[in-house]
Amino acid sequence: MTKFAGVNFCGTRGGQSFLNAERPDPTTKECKDGYTACSEETSPDNTICVQDGQEKLCPITYLKFVDSDKVAKYENDTDVSV
Repeated sequence: MTKFAGVNFCGTRGGQSFLNAERPDPTTKECKDGYTACSEETSPDNTICVQDGQEKLCPITYLKFVDSDKVAKYENDTDVSV
């Protein structure tokens, strides 16, 4: 568990390291059959592919900090723009 700005953050370790992770084909920019890209928003060089159904192993690529009184507004937020 890591503490940031007085708040605890925790996560689950798993999957390949960023350096050893499965990547999209450099020519087609697609993950190989049976794999899914963790993000459609990243460049192919920064995209990790995981086996279909293993999306829980995708790395965290975005955090949004909101005041506690506004959490309900963001509970179902799928916007990943910064």
